[in-house]
Amino acid sequence: MGKLMEKKKEQTRKKILKSAIRLFEESGYQKTTIEQIAAEAQVGVGTLYNYFSSKVELLFSIIETDTYKYVEDLNKAIANSKGVKESIYEFYEIYLNSFSNYGKKVWSEVFGEAFLRQLNLAKMINTIDKHFIDKLKELLFFFQKSSMIKENIDVINVTSVLYSLLGYNIILYISDNEISQMMLRESLKSQIDVVINSLII
Repeated sequence: MGKLMEKKKEQTRKKILKSAIRLFEESGYQKTTIEQIAAEAQVGVGTLYNYFSSKVELLFSIIETDTYKYVEDLNKAIANSKGVKESIYEFYEIYLNSFSNYGKKVWSEVFGEAFLRQLNLAKMINTIDKHFIDKLKELLFFFQKSSMIKENIDVINVTSVLYSLLGYNIILYISDNEISQMMLRESLKSQIDVVINSLII
């Protein structure tokens, strides 16, 4: 009976998440209400609050679920690593593909609400991105042990720099309607090249 109950709870949770994603994309994050999400998922508002305490928590649960999905892709990129540049480009492509699941409109509204409500958005994002940061660090350590990057490089510091470039470019992309995803990728790639060129032996 316990397993059946757990399975039902997980199904309800997934249904809420799926409904929220569809409504966020269709109507925008701000215009979508908890009541609309509950109706779309065919659950009561009280039931929804048993799973998620707020709309912000609901969105970040969606993002965190997707984060776990791309960790496997990051592991494959490490296992099948080619050159330093190619592998790091692949890492960022995996990240950006996951990031792109939500659209600029949703991200823009989430950032706006976070600033208005004085939420610690940086901390929330860093928590979600911990898997990416750890895997990037693992990749760089692998290259260092394989003598593909300089031995005296501080891998933790380089990981921080590469991740900061990602954050900086994403904030620019979200805040400027003129910046396309292609422009985001090109800008990020050119900046990453500068860092990587200083690492390669």
